[in-house]
Amino acid sequence: MKTPSEVKAIPVTRSPDGSWVHPAWQRLLQGWKSADPVYFMQWLTDHDLEYKLTWPECGVLLTAWQPSAPAGDGWFIVSLRLSQTGPLCIWLRPHRPGGEHV
Repeated sequence: MKTPSEVKAIPVTRSPDGSWVHPAWQRLLQGWKSADPVYFMQWLTDHDLEYKLTWPECGVLLTAWQPSAPAGDGWFIVSLRLSQTGPLCIWLRPHRPGGEHV
């Protein structure tokens, strides 16, 4: 069942460490018991979404980074966090006809 209206852009209010998570992304993470890509791809399909990852150039702190949206319309942030390799931003947008969920 596709429910695109459930996951949409909301204002990003970052914590003092620069991180932020969308409530819908938080719900996904609570149900994601392992790094199972099938679960993630099914969630994207169920919500009719596609995703992109962006990261800053080396040496930029999460608190100072202002990520730019990927090319194309409709992208919104669902997660800003510090990963094992540095700051990371996860973007979602409604799935485009003819596109893939990635």
